[in-house]
Amino acid sequence: MFARQFKKIIPFNLLLGGGISLVLVLAVFFGGAQEIDPPTFFKDPLLFWLGMQLLCYFMIGVEEKEKLSYFKCFPLLLFGLALLWFPFKNTSVSMFIEVGVLFWVFNQMVRVQKGIEVSTIFNLTLVSVLLIFYDATHFFFLLPLYLFFVLGKLFLLKTLIAFILPLVLVPFFLTTLSLYWAHEALILKWPWVFSPWDIKTNSFADFIWLFFILMSLFLVIGKENLKKPRLDLQITFGLLLWVLSALVLGFLFTHDSYSRWDWTFCPTVLLISHVFMKMQSDRLINTLLGIIFVGGILTRIFIL
Repeated sequence: MFARQFKKIIPFNLLLGGGISLVLVLAVFFGGAQEIDPPTFFKDPLLFWLGMQLLCYFMIGVEEKEKLSYFKCFPLLLFGLALLWFPFKNTSVSMFIEVGVLFWVFNQMVRVQKGIEVSTIFNLTLVSVLLIFYDATHFFFLLPLYLFFVLGKLFLLKTLIAFILPLVLVPFFLTTLSLYWAHEALILKWPWVFSPWDIKTNSFADFIWLFFILMSLFLVIGKENLKKPRLDLQITFGLLLWVLSALVLGFLFTHDSYSRWDWTFCPTVLLISHVFMKMQSDRLINTLLGIIFVGGILTRIFIL
C-alpha cells in the first residue's frame, strides 16, 4: 500500500504523508517532554513539522519542474519515521532551509551533467559561496560534489570564468561590507570546535542513530548496481558523499548551533527515500517501512 502511494505525487498522498509525519513528530516531542506547558508545547513540534513539510514540497516542486524522479513523496513519510531513531535535542528548523538550498545546488549540479550552461555554472557557484559564508560547514559538503559533478565541465574558458567570478566577487563584496559596517555576520567563520566523539562517554542514543545510518548504507549498497541509469547512480553517489561528510564532521567536531549528528539527519533520509523510490518490489518497500516503524517505536520506548 505505502509503496504505491508514495511513488505518486497527488494531493491525497501529500496529505497522507504530512499527516503521518505530524503524528510522529508530536509523539517524539510528547514522549521526550519533561513537563507539558499547553501554550508553548505545540509550538516547537509544529514549527519542526512545518520546516520538514516545506522542504519536502520544495523538493517535490523541483522534481516536477525538471521532470525527474528523485524521491517523490517518500521524504514526507521517512522524515517522521527516521525521527523515531534520532537522538533529538532541539528544533533546528533553520537546517531544513539550508538543506533546501543545498538540494537546489545538488539539482543544478545534476543539470550540468545534462548540458552545460554558463548561467547555470554562475548561479550554482554564487549560491554555493553564499552558503559557505553563511556556514563554513557547507564547504565540506559541496567540495566533493563539485569534484564529482562540475570539475569536468570547467575546461571551457567561458564556464571557467563563470565559475571563478563568484569565487572572487562574493568574498570581496562581503568582506568590504563587513569592514565598512563592522558587521561580524558577514565574515566567514568556522562554526565547529574540535571535539572528537568518545565511544566511552557518549550515550547509547548515539549508537542507535549510527546503527540506523549503517543500516541505510547497507541498504544502498545492497540495492545499487552499475547497470542502473547514470543519473540514478550520480544521485546516489552524491547523497552518499553528503552523508559521509556529515559523519566525518560529527565524529571529529561539535557545532556551535546544532547537535553533533544533526547534519546527518536530512541526507540519510533523502538517501533512503531515493533507494525506496527506485526499488521495484512494493512488498520489500512495505516490509522495510514496517521494520523502520516498529524498530523506531521500540527505540523510543526503551532507549531514547
